[in-house]
Amino acid sequence: MSERRYRQAGVLAGLVVVTAALLAGLYLTAPSAHSRTPEQVVPEVAVLPVRWQSLTLPIRAEGIVQPARQIALIASVSGRVMDTDDAFRNGGLVEAGTRLLQLDPEPFELALARQRHDTSSASLHLAETRARARVARRTSGPDASPYALLQPHLAEAEARLAAANAALRNAELQLADTRIAAPFTGRLKDVAVQTGQYVNAGERLATLYTTESMEVRLPVRDRWLALLPAAGEETAPRVTLRGDFGGTTRRWQGRIVRREGGLNENRMIYLVAQIDVAADEIPPEPGLLVQADIEGRTLSSVVRLPRSVLAGERQIWRLDSAQRLRRQSVTPLYEDSQWLYLPAELPEGTRIVLHGGLRWLEGSRVRPHTDALVQAGTP
Repeated sequence: MSERRYRQAGVLAGLVVVTAALLAGLYLTAPSAHSRTPEQVVPEVAVLPVRWQSLTLPIRAEGIVQPARQIALIASVSGRVMDTDDAFRNGGLVEAGTRLLQLDPEPFELALARQRHDTSSASLHLAETRARARVARRTSGPDASPYALLQPHLAEAEARLAAANAALRNAELQLADTRIAAPFTGRLKDVAVQTGQYVNAGERLATLYTTESMEVRLPVRDRWLALLPAAGEETAPRVTLRGDFGGTTRRWQGRIVRREGGLNENRMIYLVAQIDVAADEIPPEPGLLVQADIEGRTLSSVVRLPRSVLAGERQIWRLDSAQRLRRQSVTPLYEDSQWLYLPAELPEGTRIVLHGGLRWLEGSRVRPHTDALVQAGTP
């Protein structure tokens, strides 16, 4: 029995030795493990190099076309409309001096006749008083009073004649006011009366506006005025206007003729542009919305960048010499919906990140490339 145990123990010991040898062989022949450091991914960004240029800044604004001259036609006297001109309707074109409508003149002709009688009576009364005054001066002594000399009577007669003449002139004017004519050549709108209608003095009859000259009020920020030609320069700033009219986008040329005083609550000031319409051009209609490009000063050493470079309020990203991102504050001279115009505060050649709105970290390392499309579009 003991011999059998010894024999089993020897078999187990042999198995252990064989297993240990196999494990040792596997360990010694296993391939060695190499540690690998993960590669850092450097993002690629589009950049735009800074170039200083001489640029004429276009100040952009928009406004509503309105006539340079527009008046309301008001009835000066009351009366019934007896007749109107064929052009007295909305959209009618009239020449200066054209009779637009005629009120019933008969009541005013009668009043004029009565006033002429009153004037004749006052003139006769003055003549009689003067004759009596001459007699009084001859018959009265040196101590006669002014009343005895009929001096107050003479003053009253002269005043009566003056009042009668004034009333006569007023009657003549009222009769003339029954004929309402166009004070200038233009187009009618808001026509509110027609033949047979009774109108009262002070009632609005229509609106007349000129078609020869149109204006646009253009709001601009007060700080942009420094970019326009200074007051006193010979040429006024030119303006190019665009608007959709007649089924197509049309362009007109104009110039700034004046500036309205005062700032509104948004610190905007209004420049008034007068539109120059050539004889073969279709003029813009009042009420048309137009976009305006005002020709500003030509400035040297200006940097123009697309608005996509903005990384917040007046900040952009630039690349340093180690290809790392640095935030840069800027102060634009002018900006519109597409471009920023900066003074020469950035060294020429500075690389600006084109898409500043992306979430970058200060000091991040990037791999720059120049955006050919934007580069080609930069003047």
